[in-house]
Amino acid sequence: MPKLKVYSCNQVKCIVGVFPVESGRSDGDFIKISPKEDRYIARQGVDGETTRSDTGACIVRVTVTVMQTSSANAYFSALYNGDIAADGGAGVVPLGITDLGGRSLFASAEAWIPKMPDQTYAKEAGTIDWDFDCIVSVNFAGGN
Repeated sequence: MPKLKVYSCNQVKCIVGVFPVESGRSDGDFIKISPKEDRYIARQGVDGETTRSDTGACIVRVTVTVMQTSSANAYFSALYNGDIAADGGAGVVPLGITDLGGRSLFASAEAWIPKMPDQTYAKEAGTIDWDFDCIVSVNFAGGN
């Protein structure tokens, strides 16, 4: 017998440092988690023998998309500018994402903003994409 599953974007929680990104999220995709490079690379010889190499890659790019009017923009800007102004990784913070209605979980003890986002201004308010590079502790796509 089929079982009904329910997804609610309001059950997806994101915390950057001490700041919970709870309002001002984009009405489209508001979180994207993407590996920056392949963890495994295969190389094949002319005879077909294949070797799989573990690159050790563990950096993931998390993009958090918020409305242009979101208070998250000020927090993220301060985080980035503080990282530039102070030595020693002042802008490196934990980042966590969880779906309370499912089993998906992402956690990084070390996340930072690699560059300021592009910003546009138009007749109507838009969105701003904030990229975070993260050293992955946990990345589990568990679904609902």
